[in-house]
Amino acid sequence: MGKSSLAIMLAHQVLAQFDLVLFRSLRNGPPLADVLDQTIGAVSDQQVAPPEQLGDKIARLIQLLRERRCLLILDNFEAVMQPGAPTGTYRTGYAEYGELLRALSEREHQSCLLLTSREKPAELGRTKAAAHRCAHCHSLVSTTAPATASWKPKTSPRLQPA
Repeated sequence: MGKSSLAIMLAHQVLAQFDLVLFRSLRNGPPLADVLDQTIGAVSDQQVAPPEQLGDKIARLIQLLRERRCLLILDNFEAVMQPGAPTGTYRTGYAEYGELLRALSEREHQSCLLLTSREKPAELGRTKAAAHRCAHCHSLVSTTAPATASWKPKTSPRLQPA
Protein backbone atom coordinates (compact mmCIF):
# COMPACT_ATOMS: atom_id res chain seq x y z
CA MET A 1 0.00 0.00 0.00
CA GLY A 2 1.36 3.39 -0.95
CA LYS A 3 1.61 6.70 0.89
CA SER A 4 -1.30 8.24 -1.01
CA SER A 5 -3.56 5.30 -0.28
CA LEU A 6 -2.72 5.49 3.41
CA ALA A 7 -3.43 9.22 3.47
CA ILE A 8 -6.80 8.71 1.77
CA MET A 9 -7.72 5.90 4.17
CA LEU A 10 -6.80 8.10 7.13
CA ALA A 11 -8.82 10.99 5.71
CA HIS A 12 -11.91 8.81 5.51
CA GLN A 13 -11.38 7.59 9.08
CA VAL A 14 -11.04 11.08 10.58
CA LEU A 15 -13.52 12.89 8.35
CA ALA A 16 -15.97 13.50 11.21
CA GLN A 17 -13.30 15.34 13.24
CA PHE A 18 -12.88 18.09 10.64
CA ASP A 19 -15.05 20.68 8.95
CA LEU A 20 -13.21 20.04 5.70
CA VAL A 21 -10.60 17.60 4.40
CA LEU A 22 -8.53 18.75 1.43
CA PHE A 23 -6.27 16.48 -0.61
CA ARG A 24 -3.67 18.05 -2.90
CA SER A 25 -1.15 16.10 -4.92
CA LEU A 26 2.18 17.84 -5.47
CA ARG A 27 3.33 15.14 -7.91
CA ASN A 28 3.76 17.58 -10.80
CA GLY A 29 5.37 20.28 -8.65
CA PRO A 30 2.71 22.99 -8.78
CA PRO A 31 3.81 26.48 -7.77
CA LEU A 32 2.95 27.22 -4.15
CA ALA A 33 0.96 30.31 -5.17
CA ASP A 34 -1.41 28.11 -7.19
CA VAL A 35 -1.78 25.61 -4.33
CA LEU A 36 -2.51 28.43 -1.88
CA ASP A 37 -5.05 30.08 -4.20
CA GLN A 38 -6.95 26.82 -4.62
CA THR A 39 -6.75 25.98 -0.92
CA ILE A 40 -7.90 29.44 0.18
CA GLY A 41 -10.83 29.12 -2.22
CA ALA A 42 -11.78 25.66 -0.93
CA VAL A 43 -11.46 26.53 2.77
CA SER A 44 -13.48 29.73 2.34
CA ASP A 45 -16.14 28.10 0.14
CA GLN A 46 -14.97 30.44 -2.65
CA GLN A 47 -15.92 33.46 -0.50
CA VAL A 48 -12.39 34.88 -0.08
CA ALA A 49 -10.24 36.15 -2.92
CA PRO A 50 -6.59 35.15 -2.46
CA PRO A 51 -4.19 38.06 -1.93
CA GLU A 52 -1.51 38.81 -4.52
CA GLN A 53 1.65 38.42 -2.41
CA LEU A 54 2.82 34.97 -1.31
CA GLY A 55 3.33 35.99 2.33
CA ASP A 56 -0.19 37.42 2.40
CA LYS A 57 -1.57 34.21 0.89
CA ILE A 58 0.06 32.15 3.65
CA ALA A 59 -1.28 34.56 6.30
CA ARG A 60 -4.79 34.39 4.82
CA LEU A 61 -4.69 30.59 4.79
CA ILE A 62 -3.60 30.52 8.45
CA GLN A 63 -6.46 32.88 9.30
CA LEU A 64 -8.94 30.57 7.55
CA LEU A 65 -7.45 27.54 9.32
CA ARG A 66 -8.15 29.30 12.62
CA GLU A 67 -11.80 29.72 11.66
CA ARG A 68 -12.42 26.19 10.35
CA ARG A 69 -10.91 22.90 11.50
CA CYS A 70 -9.41 21.43 8.35
CA LEU A 71 -7.17 18.54 7.46
CA LEU A 72 -4.89 19.57 4.61
CA ILE A 73 -3.13 16.65 2.94
CA LEU A 74 -0.15 17.52 0.77
CA ASP A 75 0.65 14.31 -1.08
CA ASN A 76 3.99 13.55 -2.76
CA PHE A 77 5.78 16.40 -1.01
CA GLU A 78 9.09 14.97 -2.26
CA ALA A 79 8.20 16.39 -5.70
CA VAL A 80 9.22 19.86 -4.49
CA MET A 81 12.40 18.56 -2.84
CA GLN A 82 15.76 18.36 -4.63
CA PRO A 83 16.59 14.70 -5.30
CA GLY A 84 20.09 13.66 -4.26
CA ALA A 85 20.69 16.89 -2.33
CA PRO A 86 21.13 17.14 1.44
CA THR A 87 17.96 16.36 3.38
CA GLY A 88 15.44 19.16 3.35
CA THR A 89 16.75 20.95 0.24
CA TYR A 90 14.07 22.27 -2.10
CA ARG A 91 14.18 22.27 -5.88
CA THR A 92 14.89 25.62 -7.47
CA GLY A 93 11.78 27.80 -7.23
CA TYR A 94 10.14 25.73 -4.49
CA ALA A 95 11.73 27.06 -1.29
CA GLU A 96 8.44 28.87 -0.55
CA TYR A 97 6.98 25.51 0.49
CA GLY A 98 9.36 25.72 3.46
CA GLU A 99 7.81 29.07 4.39
CA LEU A 100 4.37 27.45 4.36
CA LEU A 101 5.53 24.60 6.61
CA ARG A 102 7.16 27.05 9.02
CA ALA A 103 4.01 29.15 9.21
CA LEU A 104 1.78 26.13 9.75
CA SER A 105 4.01 24.78 12.51
CA GLU A 106 4.70 28.07 14.30
CA ARG A 107 1.40 29.97 14.05
CA GLU A 108 -1.68 29.05 16.02
CA HIS A 109 -4.64 27.45 14.22
CA GLN A 110 -7.05 24.57 14.80
CA SER A 111 -6.25 22.58 11.67
CA CYS A 112 -3.89 19.75 10.78
CA LEU A 113 -1.43 19.16 7.97
CA LEU A 114 -0.56 15.70 6.69
CA LEU A 115 2.44 15.38 4.40
CA THR A 116 3.29 12.28 2.48
CA SER A 117 6.88 12.27 1.34
CA ARG A 118 9.93 10.14 0.88
CA GLU A 119 11.94 12.95 2.46
CA LYS A 120 11.42 14.85 5.69
CA PRO A 121 11.43 18.61 5.11
CA ALA A 122 13.99 20.40 7.27
CA GLU A 123 11.30 22.72 8.69
CA LEU A 124 9.74 19.85 10.60
CA GLY A 125 12.88 19.45 12.66
CA ARG A 126 13.52 23.11 13.46
CA THR A 127 10.78 24.00 15.91
CA LYS A 128 11.10 23.08 19.56
CA ALA A 129 7.33 23.16 20.08
CA ALA A 130 5.43 19.89 20.02
CA ALA A 131 3.19 21.31 17.32
CA HIS A 132 3.94 18.50 14.93
CA ARG A 133 4.63 14.82 14.94
CA CYS A 134 6.40 12.81 12.28
CA ALA A 135 5.72 9.18 11.60
CA HIS A 136 8.09 7.28 9.38
CA CYS A 137 6.51 4.33 7.59
CA HIS A 138 8.91 1.92 5.95
CA SER A 139 7.82 -0.93 3.69
CA LEU A 140 4.17 -0.94 4.64
CA VAL A 141 2.49 -3.73 2.76
CA SER A 142 -0.97 -5.10 3.40
CA THR A 143 -2.75 -7.72 1.37
CA THR A 144 -6.00 -7.24 3.29
CA ALA A 145 -6.30 -3.47 3.02
CA PRO A 146 -9.26 -2.18 1.01
CA ALA A 147 -8.49 -0.84 -2.42
CA THR A 148 -8.57 2.95 -2.56
CA ALA A 149 -7.82 3.49 -6.23
CA SER A 150 -11.50 4.13 -6.92
CA TRP A 151 -11.78 6.83 -4.23
CA LYS A 152 -13.36 9.98 -5.56
CA PRO A 153 -13.26 13.22 -3.55
CA LYS A 154 -16.75 14.16 -4.72
CA THR A 155 -18.29 11.25 -2.77
CA SER A 156 -18.31 13.44 0.32
CA PRO A 157 -18.95 17.18 0.26
CA ARG A 158 -16.43 17.54 3.06
CA LEU A 159 -13.61 15.51 1.46
CA GLN A 160 -12.46 17.34 -1.60
CA PRO A 161 -9.37 18.08 -3.64
CA ALA A 162 -7.70 21.39 -2.98
